Amino acid sequence: MDEPNARSFSQGSIAVTIGRPWREVLPELLAARGLRRVLVLSSGRHDLGAELAAVLEGEGLAVARFAESAQHVPRALAERAAAAAADHRADALVALGGGSVIGLAKAVALLRARAGAPVPARIDLPTTYAGSEMTTIWGMGRPEPEPGKEVGRDELVRASAVIYDPALSSSLPARIAIPSLFNAMAHAVDALYGASRDEDALHQDAQAAITDLAGGILDLASEDAAVRDSARLRALHGSQRAGGILDRAGMSLHHKLAHVLGGGYGLDHAGTHATLLPHVVAFMAADAPRATQTLSAGLIAAGVMAAGGDPAAALFDLQVQVDAPRELLSLGFHPERATDNDSDSDSDSDSDNDLVGAAVEEIIRAKIDSPRALAGASEALRELVLDAWLGRRPGVPGRRRLLPAAEPGALGHAGLRPAVAGTPLDQARALVLCVHGRGSTAEAMLAKLEELLGGALPPGLAAVALQAWGRRWYPRSFTRPVADNQPELDAALAGLARMRRELGEQLSPAQVLLFGFSQGACLVLDHLAREGGAHGGAAAFAGALIGERPVDAWHDAARDPRAPVIVGIADADEWVPRARVAASADHLEAQGASVRRIWAAGSEHEITGEQGEALRERIAALLSTTSPTTNPTSSSQSS
Repeated sequence: MDEPNARSFSQGSIAVTIGRPWREVLPELLAARGLRRVLVLSSGRHDLGAELAAVLEGEGLAVARFAESAQHVPRALAERAAAAAADHRADALVALGGGSVIGLAKAVALLRARAGAPVPARIDLPTTYAGSEMTTIWGMGRPEPEPGKEVGRDELVRASAVIYDPALSSSLPARIAIPSLFNAMAHAVDALYGASRDEDALHQDAQAAITDLAGGILDLASEDAAVRDSARLRALHGSQRAGGILDRAGMSLHHKLAHVLGGGYGLDHAGTHATLLPHVVAFMAADAPRATQTLSAGLIAAGVMAAGGDPAAALFDLQVQVDAPRELLSLGFHPERATDNDSDSDSDSDSDNDLVGAAVEEIIRAKIDSPRALAGASEALRELVLDAWLGRRPGVPGRRRLLPAAEPGALGHAGLRPAVAGTPLDQARALVLCVHGRGSTAEAMLAKLEELLGGALPPGLAAVALQAWGRRWYPRSFTRPVADNQPELDAALAGLARMRRELGEQLSPAQVLLFGFSQGACLVLDHLAREGGAHGGAAAFAGALIGERPVDAWHDAARDPRAPVIVGIADADEWVPRARVAASADHLEAQGASVRRIWAAGSEHEITGEQGEALRERIAALLSTTSPTTNPTSSSQSS
């Protein structure tokens, strides 16, 4: 049965049908074109491929199947599929699947043309939302042993018809559907940065596509099955629009980055697009105000951003809300080339090992059409890739560089940009220096601090959050011998010490509170035990001193009786034994610190309500007893 909003139309030479059952439309299309010999392309996971072939055989057509696909279309796979088309003497290629299957169909058409053979007519039945079916853009692995991927445009690969049947995506799990929708949105957004970025019609179409896709993302993540069902048709309309936009308007930085990183290092295609999108939007915002306005209008209309919001942050927050991919790290990308199978092994620091630098160089060499000049933006591009690698939330107000970048490829936490929020440093009465836990980010730690403080930082308070390389300060448990966590542990401690020194040029030590959670709490406590020195206090929750023994010889810094420290842990925390926290507190107290211990029942590895209240009290005390700094060097810190 047709959907209520079903329609058929032509977009250029493509016959498009949205909302009608494929079982009705596909035989009609083949018969109208006189196509009799069909090669059905599908993935090996798609049982519907056999059903589709049976329906066509029932119409008296000669049907063969090629049920194999792979992301980024490896050359050998494309050649096997092209051989299957030749053997069957196919006059039609019916591609049933997502971007990998449709990309394979394009590669078959291209290889047949290069061989001087007739090119079969292409009919696509998308089961995902990436929109590739509407474009002449193709991608295929280079011939072995040459690495990487070829990408181009050619009218020879254009589909003759596309059938969008919502039933085809009804069984698509959210973990596939939602990244696919972000992939489609990237088409519409990236076109706003490309060669056609000044066209009024492009902005109108892009805004409509963004609204449909963002709304589709929200609704497909709903727990209500009826909402999800109605969302599919809306999502297909957005997908078709976005693919058409990309086809006519072209690509810019986003797609080049996705091809360099995704195709070059074998990352999940849709996940790579989804992860990069908020960061590219943030990168382009200042130089593409009209694109930013169009994107914002689309997101506001979809109900995913309030008026006056930051679209880069809104996209990232939407990804968090629907549990979409948002870090290249989890997709398998690492900035340094692996030297063996041990993910914790040391890596070389020479430029040949710097994959981020290599990717940035390739981007700049490509001379992409972009509203922001890329030739002089290598450092900003590098930060874009590293932020996407770590899954850092873009658009944090006031975020700025306080430390210089590490040398390209160098291992070290200090080369990563900290996050800064709250009152400007030259006006702050107090500052919280935050150290996040394993698997987290600086921005997430700032958000946690804001949550603990009632949703926002109070007037007069600044916050700086450090970022760990690879979202961890050291690789193994804090209870392992210190040598097992090197060299990352020394780099982390050095970075924390250096930040305290840097902040000492902005505020007095008595104005700075150290705040750490989990692995970050371990780092804060170890730093205090090793370094000592005056400070405005520390709050270290769910962490303890680092080392095989509860206290070691190096935990013996200069004493400072003015340093109030708050520690806390659940009685049965599965990661940090309460006895280790107690021993750490006893040692710091012996050094002269005033330690408050807050134990909690249960086993949750989290900051409890009582611990949060103690943190609020300490911050309030700092704000009430200090006055704004007047250090003139604070104005030298650039945003």
